Amino acid sequence: MFAAFVLPEHEGKGIGTRLIQICERALFEHHGVAWLETAEGSRAARLYRHLGWSNPTDIGNGDIRLEKKRL
Repeated sequence: MFAAFVLPEHEGKGIGTRLIQICERALFEHHGVAWLETAEGSRAARLYRHLGWSNPTDIGNGDIRLEKKRL
């Protein structure tokens, strides 16, 4: 997954959550840990954290790396 975007008029309807969950399921079929990079203060970062992505690592320029382990 490179990026997932939802049009502003469709935010808050669970579409982004569902997209990320589908990607997670596919990733965790093959990997025990997944990671991603995003802007620290972004709406995306808040969504990822809400979905259990954690262990933020500062990678510079206002971006962080988050990870999530297969349950």
